[in-house]
Amino acid sequence: MKKWLKWILFVGIFVIPLALLFVTTSISFKVSKSIQFCSSCHKMSLYAKDLLNPASDSLASRHYRDRGKQPDQCAACHVNYNMLGPIDAKARGLLHLAFYYFDYDVARELKLYLPYPNKNCLFCHSQMGTFKEKKHHEEFMCELKSGKLSCLSCHGPIHKIERD
Repeated sequence: MKKWLKWILFVGIFVIPLALLFVTTSISFKVSKSIQFCSSCHKMSLYAKDLLNPASDSLASRHYRDRGKQPDQCAACHVNYNMLGPIDAKARGLLHLAFYYFDYDVARELKLYLPYPNKNCLFCHSQMGTFKEKKHHEEFMCELKSGKLSCLSCHGPIHKIERD
């Protein structure tokens, strides 16, 4: 086989597919962080409706308004703040999708797999002056960091969903 043909095959079989994989993965990670993407699923549209409702006093809606209506608000709270957080969030999203399409009984009611991690709240709030000023935050910091006490026990619910 001629040397130039080997190079063409190498580029066609390895280089181009890897480049396409990198580009499409980067684009899909960016697009899938948007509120529009999250709300495109019928099940999630109720949550997005609450988030975007200017009259809602839910935690999600207040955060959305206070952060200046960020387009990636869903990801800001639902993606864990570690190196694999975005990948973990995408994997959980695919799992939700699989349950929705293949086992509808499981998908009828959206539920968290695990309790909402306080570290997602503390990532932003623990450095804020208003957080530090509240004595009860300091009193319960060990319980909050360990997960024995949930931020949501005082500050919940996250979303207020109105079902038809």
